[in-house]
Amino acid sequence: IFVFVKDKNDLPLYIIGHGGFLLLGTFVIWIPMREYINKPDFKNLRPFKNFSQILLLFIPTVANQLFFIMDKSMIGWITKSMSQNGYYEQSLKIVEMILIVITALSYVMIPRISRAYTNGDSDLIRDSLNKSFQFATLSSIPMCFGLFIISDTFVPWFFGEDFTPAIPILKILGIMFIFSGMNSVTGTQFFISTNQTNKHVYMMLAGGLVNILANLILIPKMYAKGAAIGSVMGEAVIMTLELGYLHLSKQYSIKNIIKKCYKYLISGLIMLASGLLINKCLEQNVLTMIVSIFICIFIYGLCLLLLRDSFVLNEINSILNKLKKKNIE
Repeated sequence: IFVFVKDKNDLPLYIIGHGGFLLLGTFVIWIPMREYINKPDFKNLRPFKNFSQILLLFIPTVANQLFFIMDKSMIGWITKSMSQNGYYEQSLKIVEMILIVITALSYVMIPRISRAYTNGDSDLIRDSLNKSFQFATLSSIPMCFGLFIISDTFVPWFFGEDFTPAIPILKILGIMFIFSGMNSVTGTQFFISTNQTNKHVYMMLAGGLVNILANLILIPKMYAKGAAIGSVMGEAVIMTLELGYLHLSKQYSIKNIIKKCYKYLISGLIMLASGLLINKCLEQNVLTMIVSIFICIFIYGLCLLLLRDSFVLNEINSILNKLKKKNIE
């Protein structure tokens, strides 16, 4: 896309590239799958045996996508502006791309927590949640603050000067990193793994309803920025409901999150202050943005080391031990 798509006349190339490579990637996955898939026994197939459980897993995924589609549709209906829709959609693409990194761990952890739940191992579930919440906040806080720091330079450089109005939208949507990271742990990782998917569905629907109501109020006044605020409010409601339910039902204590994750907020705020200071002192350009990113990463990591964060220290020790074993071998 970067090499071949230069202007609006290259739209067919963009569509072919975007859809074609996605299709190619899907086909490539099937090549190694041949070793694990045998010819099905059609007589014994029972496709609707677990239909209700599958439907419960299907609803959150569809609902999440519908809410994003509703945001864009409501921007179009209310503002009658294609440009406002463009600002929102392009900002959302950046946010969704980064969210993949933050939420990926939850999908990996589902089998482990499901097995622990089946075996009645509550200690393993609690330990897994502690580490997952730490990873979610460890990654989401610097990404949220980092996006806030670089948006003023990143948007004109990446999208062009015409997309300058997308800067505040991107900054607002960046707050979703923190809420969505927490929601991926509570919803995807815990509720689904412990056979409480219906509760996750109800809370997602509540968050979606808040999102839509906020859109109706805010979009007429703030346009695409109102939709961004609505999305953040929806994720915040889901997080509040899910964490509140876990705490009140005594399945997990919010105190554990505060105890283990406050260091990330302190380090993130120091990083944010440093990044804003760099922006103020240096001329804003791509080189400054890249330098700022590396400096902020260094400051964030250094703060966590000085605060002796257990998650970071354990990971460093694990890497060092593996390197020692390789050297011995």
